[in-house]
Amino acid sequence: MENEHLRHCLPRDLASGIAELPVEFIYLDGNATNNRTTRRLPITGEILDGKKSYKNILPYFTTSEITPERVNEIGQERLKALYPQIIAIAKNVTGKSNEAEAVTAFRKILTNQSSFYNDAPFPQIESNSTAHKRCTDLTKARKYCPERYKSLLKWMSTCRETMSMLSPKLIPLFYHTGDKITFPNCPIEMLPSFNPSSSAQFFRSTGAACTKPARFGLPFFLENHGPRFSEWSVTAHESWPGHHTQVQAQIEYFKDKYGGVPKWIDDLTSYTFFTEGWGLYSENPVIAEDTDTYKEHPMQRFGMLKWQV
Repeated sequence: MENEHLRHCLPRDLASGIAELPVEFIYLDGNATNNRTTRRLPITGEILDGKKSYKNILPYFTTSEITPERVNEIGQERLKALYPQIIAIAKNVTGKSNEAEAVTAFRKILTNQSSFYNDAPFPQIESNSTAHKRCTDLTKARKYCPERYKSLLKWMSTCRETMSMLSPKLIPLFYHTGDKITFPNCPIEMLPSFNPSSSAQFFRSTGAACTKPARFGLPFFLENHGPRFSEWSVTAHESWPGHHTQVQAQIEYFKDKYGGVPKWIDDLTSYTFFTEGWGLYSENPVIAEDTDTYKEHPMQRFGMLKWQV
């Protein structure tokens, strides 16, 4: 995998989306070679078509009849509405009125090491295959990956503080008691993921009986931990009012308990359109517009807009 397959992975700017796939040339170590791809499946010889594949895949992620063209239109509409807000934040934070100058200066802020929980780049010995084998739990991470361990503790602490900050703001927005209760009772705890391939925060639900807490996962082996400016938005997305509120509440209050066909359908069906859609909706407008969370906090508001865009 490491010495053969991974070397042929596409650069990030080419690997985003499938509309332009398959590519014309085989890539090696991030660069195109002179060898052309067949653009066909190896066994059937069927011609690969990224746009057609996207159209075929789309129905599995939503129950609506939305087309790829309409998805693109919605994206463009949202971009036109949100991007000017990002430019306004860039000008405000950098103090520059010229858009190009503000964007350039703002990008430097975003990529500065101070935007992350680790004060300096992680040592190679804590990021290579040896570290992947050594640092497989918190105890071992503390011993063999001390810089990552210290950074992780800061990251986890900030996530907990963010959840505590968000919690009282959600009281007027959801039913917490009574017949209409929709806010889950099960607690949520931080869960570091030591899987080297884990690349993003995640949520893991628990059973309706709450015999153990739900989990909010943080990837340990990222190039940098964070960024800080996305923390409020991502925490809202993964915990409350995001996945924890929607998914865990569904398990506790609405999941079929009587078996038969309804339970079978319930267990087998899941639509990313709903779960991730709710996660984004939780970020904006629930947190962004229905609370005062981002007031006087332009960098955190940018973190929310970044994921919306």
